[in-house]
Amino acid sequence: MKTKGALSVRNLLTSQVILCNLPVLILVVVASLDAADKALLGSSFPLLERELHMDVETLGYFSMFTNLSYAFSMPLWGWLVHKYGMQQIHLVLSAACFSWGAATIGIALSGGSVVGQAIFRSLNGMALGSILPLSQTMLVSMVAPVMRGRAFGYMGMCENLAGTVAASSIVYFEDWKRSYYVLGFLSVAMALIAKHELTPGKRAKAVTKDASGKVHDSDEDDSDAKDEDEAQKQASDEPKLTVRQILQRIAQIPAFVCLVAQGVFGGIPWDMMSFVLLLMDWRQFTKEQIVALQFATGIAGTFGKWLGGSLGDFAFSRWGNQGRIGVAFVSVMAGIPLYGMFCFAKTYWAAFLYKILFQIVASWPPAGALRPICADLARNPSERAQIVSLWIVMEKTSGSIFGAPLVGYLTSHMMAMEENNNDIGLRDEAELSGKANALALNLFGLSTFFWVVCAAFWVGMSFTIDRDLKGKETQLTTTAHRRQNEAGGAKDGDELRKPLLASV
Repeated sequence: MKTKGALSVRNLLTSQVILCNLPVLILVVVASLDAADKALLGSSFPLLERELHMDVETLGYFSMFTNLSYAFSMPLWGWLVHKYGMQQIHLVLSAACFSWGAATIGIALSGGSVVGQAIFRSLNGMALGSILPLSQTMLVSMVAPVMRGRAFGYMGMCENLAGTVAASSIVYFEDWKRSYYVLGFLSVAMALIAKHELTPGKRAKAVTKDASGKVHDSDEDDSDAKDEDEAQKQASDEPKLTVRQILQRIAQIPAFVCLVAQGVFGGIPWDMMSFVLLLMDWRQFTKEQIVALQFATGIAGTFGKWLGGSLGDFAFSRWGNQGRIGVAFVSVMAGIPLYGMFCFAKTYWAAFLYKILFQIVASWPPAGALRPICADLARNPSERAQIVSLWIVMEKTSGSIFGAPLVGYLTSHMMAMEENNNDIGLRDEAELSGKANALALNLFGLSTFFWVVCAAFWVGMSFTIDRDLKGKETQLTTTAHRRQNEAGGAKDGDELRKPLLASV
């Protein structure tokens, strides 16, 4: 006898086909270009160090300003989602694509100008801040709850692959501007495509196809899709939340507090990874080795995100959101030792092996747990976009301060102390080894601390998620009944007025 809600292997494979409709594919391509653009900065660190003579501390601050502009633009994009609603959200996405494409071209045109680089990278970061609230809101509106893990895994898989190609192109090609030009013009082209192909009517066809596909075997799945449609219709009636109201909304739901907190602490180590390419450069890996490692780890991360989404959906079908939380916790804790072995690997093949294993294991939470749980906790697309925006502001702000800048600051001072104690010539083998060891120690030590705190919040969420979801359902039911009563009262009032008007 088949267990209700259980996913078979056939359903898992069939869902990949159902997700491959044009609106979803366009969203995935846009998100992939966004990931590729973000990957260009970190992969440019060795080049910026050599050609613009930036030290590791300056590179950290460079990353900080880019991330801060990204973070502080998020509330604007969340507000635009609410202001223009689901009927015009494709126009907002199109404008964002055009903006970051133009800024990316501007980065290439600014060449070796530090001021020009800083200005255009800040503008680029502001435009890139649009993708998470916009893509998450649109994708959730087109995909039924039972398929969200696989949908976000599919998106994350393509994002990772695009980021890998972009990062490798910077390392491989001598002219770094070429990658920026290509990515900039592709982004502008996608702006035009998104404007014409993500209209409400075309997105509605994708919703119908997803909600009625063969992978939905139970009445519960159909009711979930209807509930999502109803929530979208009611979203336009909801008032825009102020920052204070969003914070109050998050504070009232312990699971939301844990979700945001794990994102803040768990995202910092990934910001620190901007220095990974510089670490490999200081390990004296060749250009070909670095490119091969980038491609291999990119493919591993691509598979890891798909695997995370599928594992999250499988665990959800068995144990609900507790299963998703378990998948995320295992991913975070298992990734820590693998990352440490990569950071301290002295040989290329050891680094190759541990980095691949780390990417496969550590890529599960976003698609498998984080995004689907956030979609379940939010009451409607407008609230979801606004909460995600503020959440990313806090995550990116903390990452901007405690991520790459902190690693750069500590590593720079450790290297300065070593140079004072040892009179070593510049860029010789001994100095590069000392630099690499200092950077590896800071990367692993700081990342471990933040990941352990992140895992603790996942544990905390497991104690509150079920109660918070029940509270959300109760609130939505109460609101629906109140609106029905108000509509019924207005209708009764009209009926009472008819005899009076007739007598007059």
